[in-house]
Amino acid sequence: MIIESINAVIVRIDEKGIVREVSYGTPVDKDKQFYKDIPISPMTYGQALTMLCLIEGLRHLK
Repeated sequence: MIIESINAVIVRIDEKGIVREVSYGTPVDKDKQFYKDIPISPMTYGQALTMLCLIEGLRHLK
């Protein structure tokens, strides 16, 4: 399952190293549609969380 999870993250990194499919931001709201309407764009926190995810995934492979 770790390999599949790592691969699911890797396929969202483009040839320039930019992580795609990151939400623009998620303020609190009561409506589900509000969250579905949040734009998807590269964000710095998405880059950081992706690095953390890949590091942790590799650590658990050992």
